[in-house]
Amino acid sequence: MIELKAVAHRGDSENFTENSIASYEGAIKCGADFIEADARQAADGEIVCCHDPDLNRIAGIDKLISDCRLDELMDTKIDDSQTLQSLRNVLQLAKDRIEVLVDIKTTDLDVVEGVFKLVQEQEMFSSVVFGVRDLEQLIYLEGQSYTTRCLGLVGNYNDVITFFENGAEAVRIWEDDLNQPNAQKALKEKKTVWVTAGFRSKGEAPGFITTARLKGLQQLGVTAVLLNNPSLVTGT
Repeated sequence: MIELKAVAHRGDSENFTENSIASYEGAIKCGADFIEADARQAADGEIVCCHDPDLNRIAGIDKLISDCRLDELMDTKIDDSQTLQSLRNVLQLAKDRIEVLVDIKTTDLDVVEGVFKLVQEQEMFSSVVFGVRDLEQLIYLEGQSYTTRCLGLVGNYNDVITFFENGAEAVRIWEDDLNQPNAQKALKEKKTVWVTAGFRSKGEAPGFITTARLKGLQQLGVTAVLLNNPSLVTGT
């Protein structure tokens, strides 16, 4: 049995369009522990769930997310039946059903403040993990009067220990970077390490993994894995 926490990468994106209502519902149905929702700020300051900075790949439209209002984005078809979603909608969908990792895609503070306000509005601090890329974002969240749960999406593995020292609950390491010295140190010290599946060096899509590799992560002491097919962990 695989005992890792299953974090559905952009929802159940193996079987449904990423960051769509269908993908999030699919993740809940198969028993994932978390859904991961990407967060970017629209032109009107609202938060939309989209991985890319633009609409090219997902919708074939040459526009930046930051240049579009939320209502425009939520009218944007990302397949025949699904549209982009606001983070507010996704939090409401998840509330009392599944925990949420909000992957904040940029390093600015404005988007962090926007995400924080939405989590506060939904009273979901206990069930949301803030995925932050910048130490300033972490310090901002840790300085709030509410207890926040933060995952360090570290870009430089020299920062792993610094993120833990400044209050991060966990750090995220890419699967093909687990041999990095600070990743090894964190695991050896039994820190909480989450892994994004996929060997980028081999051209694998982020979130791709095999059952054998999941078992290997468990043996290393990894706590959670971001993967496209959460059923590989849940068995459903």
